[in-house]
Amino acid sequence: MEPDPQSTAAWGSPSVVLRCGDGAAGPEPTEQLLSIDGIDWLVTPLTDGEQFTSVGRAPGVVVAIPSTYAPTAQVLAELNPTVARETAAVP
Repeated sequence: MEPDPQSTAAWGSPSVVLRCGDGAAGPEPTEQLLSIDGIDWLVTPLTDGEQFTSVGRAPGVVVAIPSTYAPTAQVLAELNPTVARETAAVP
């Protein structure tokens, strides 16, 4: 992930990286779709962990979570209320 300091946050060691302004229009047939409390995420495996890309939200959000934080979806569930509050569903 190429960070843009104005729209990127990172925390932890190794870092969880959240980037706003990206997202996906819809799932690709080869990607896994995960829905948590009404927010859909595309799941992409990384060398170390997983990347989650919001679907149907504006602005879009991408979160890269290292496998150290497994289960990675649990970290995403903790971020979900903030993502829901700070983004809007796109019809």
